Amino acid sequence: MRITCKGELYLCLGQEDRVDLMPLLRAYPNDDTPLIEAILASMRVKPKGHDFDLQRQAPAVIRFMSQTGG
Repeated sequence: MRITCKGELYLCLGQEDRVDLMPLLRAYPNDDTPLIEAILASMRVKPKGHDFDLQRQAPAVIRFMSQTGG
């Protein structure tokens, strides 16, 4: 899992699934509970594996690591 500087929590580096945490940060600036709950809930639906197709010539996800926060 990675979080970007824009508050997007990517559940897997090899997929596009993500959770936008920024609305929670803005709505609850003094309460971390909604943010913690969202992160824990996203961890429950996180893929168990990457499922990369190594025979494929093109990348599964076109996203630079600097964009992902890595």
